[in-house]
Amino acid sequence: MTNWLDDLANKAKDKYQAQRQADEKISNAHKLKVTLGRNFWNDLLAAMTKGASEFDTKFGGSVISAHTTGSDSVEVVAEFTKETRNTVDVSYHPDRHAVGWGGKSGNPMGVYMLELIADTHVLAVSGQKKLTAEDLAKEIVTFVVTY
Repeated sequence: MTNWLDDLANKAKDKYQAQRQADEKISNAHKLKVTLGRNFWNDLLAAMTKGASEFDTKFGGSVISAHTTGSDSVEVVAEFTKETRNTVDVSYHPDRHAVGWGGKSGNPMGVYMLELIADTHVLAVSGQKKLTAEDLAKEIVTFVVTY
């Protein structure tokens, strides 16, 4: 009785082993992307905060602030005068492996998919653009200052 079970198990292994390995590889890549995506988000937050602080120092006053509005969202505000206030909302979407940002109108200004690079880090990708967290922070801070 054992022989037919051995044969059946071996046939099933032969038939499904490659797919099971592929599924496991996809699952591991997803887990890695989620972990590295969270690291990217934390690096982005730190870079935006640092950029805002350094801009304020160079500008000579406190005009830019970046503060979290949720675990996966931050608001970057530039207030040069009482009448001039620019605001950008930035959010991380771990389920979609994406970072998006836009003005208060609700229209997205940028949507970047997080792409796994060599199983070591992620970059924010939109079209041909591939940005590090620091580069994306520069883009966002520049936008909030200039729009």
